[in-house]
Amino acid sequence: MSRQSGLPLVSVLIVAYNGQDYLGRCLDSLAQSDYPCFETIVVDNASTDSSVAVATQHHLRPTVVRSAENLGFAGGNNLGLREAKGEIIVLLNQDAHVRPDWLSCLIDGMLEDPRIGIAGCKLFDPDERTIQHAGGVVHPNALTNHLGAGEADAGQHDGIRDVDYVTGAALAIRRDVIESCGALDTGYFPAYFEELDLCQRVRRAGFRVVYIPRSVAVHHESSSTQKFSPSFFYFYHKNRLRFVLKNYSIGQIVGGFLPHELRWLLGHCPPNQVRPLARAYLHNAVFLPRTLICRWKRQ
Repeated sequence: MSRQSGLPLVSVLIVAYNGQDYLGRCLDSLAQSDYPCFETIVVDNASTDSSVAVATQHHLRPTVVRSAENLGFAGGNNLGLREAKGEIIVLLNQDAHVRPDWLSCLIDGMLEDPRIGIAGCKLFDPDERTIQHAGGVVHPNALTNHLGAGEADAGQHDGIRDVDYVTGAALAIRRDVIESCGALDTGYFPAYFEELDLCQRVRRAGFRVVYIPRSVAVHHESSSTQKFSPSFFYFYHKNRLRFVLKNYSIGQIVGGFLPHELRWLLGHCPPNQVRPLARAYLHNAVFLPRTLICRWKRQ
């Protein structure tokens, strides 16, 4: 869409991977947006289904970027970023659909305070009544929780607030913040913790990470990696441990991560996560030198 006076151009990036069952509805919802100044970019991560056809034939006419290989969530979004012209970049999952005022509420909230570097929205489960995400919290051993998850929405999470992170399923970030803090870290392949890593860098640079409840979307969640499957837990813990090794100080590891991790392992770790977690520890041991190089570059 063409630029409107006084409004920033927004680039909405959608990474598609075998998402033919979701992508059409996602694009349909975007086409109903009341925000007059945005472009849509679909990055196809080497899908083997008809995702590309769904995107190219849609009346929204998104720019379609095709990758010859699956670059994961971070790599796919970074590829789309190269094509983006917007002053604000919005990441949107293929398995989400948004309300008509989702984008305008998200952008209006960001424009209220130039210190807001990243903003996220309220996400509902597919029933459109149960909260899935109202901002995120990170525990000392880097286990994460979505605030409000599983609660029936009764307005209890309707206040704007600063949070540890917002989910990459639907978030907005200023282009100049990306340029100063860096893009998504592709080391978190294929997905999970790349948005938390980005939020931490943005907060460290002095910007706010904010949850904006007026902006609402519905998320089917983990369409490309089935939630609570062994592969989901493996990727989650693999990247959780990498996040700790890359970002935590020695004091945070010794005084925070280790005692909380041991307490969780001995008393709260579900049996179905034991084997994926063991694989995740082994993976991070093998790739520790590579992670330490990333840590050194961050510093």
